[in-house]
Amino acid sequence: MVDGILLHQLTDLHYRKVKAFAGTSYDIVPVTVYVERARTRVKVEANVFVWKGDIELADTPWNLEDFVRDKLSTWLNIFSGAELVG
Repeated sequence: MVDGILLHQLTDLHYRKVKAFAGTSYDIVPVTVYVERARTRVKVEANVFVWKGDIELADTPWNLEDFVRDKLSTWLNIFSGAELVG
């Protein structure tokens, strides 16, 4: 099992924005995921962005405050109107 975030009901514009944000560093791979909803497993077809480069770890751990300061506004713009599940 992998914990993650599923973005649901993306429009074509959302999807194009996500792809542009990710750039050419990721392969888009179709997968089947199972989401818990009201104690029931629901099967969902989805795409994941898989890093296609060498493993590159940051020098410092991920930090919420840094994300909010540096990247949150971009993410909110990309996903405006999408449903966040997870």
